[in-house]
Amino acid sequence: MVSFVKRECLNPQRIPSFIVEKLNGNGEYEAIKNPAHSQTVEGVRPMRYLGIQTDYTEVGKGIIPPAAVVEVMQEARNC
Repeated sequence: MVSFVKRECLNPQRIPSFIVEKLNGNGEYEAIKNPAHSQTVEGVRPMRYLGIQTDYTEVGKGIIPPAAVVEVMQEARNC
């Protein structure tokens, strides 16, 4: 939750969520910037950082599609 608050991604209506982080040269974790910030994957991609947040609309029904998780993790490997 602290990570989300620091990155201004906290929305209590949108949990569970995650942001993908990696170790930097100083041994600290940092969020991976979302290379597709202007696009969404089925409405569950945060804009600023690579990750997923649950879509509780009628369309998303509170479910994170497995394909969206796979896509985000594959994208993280390329960053």
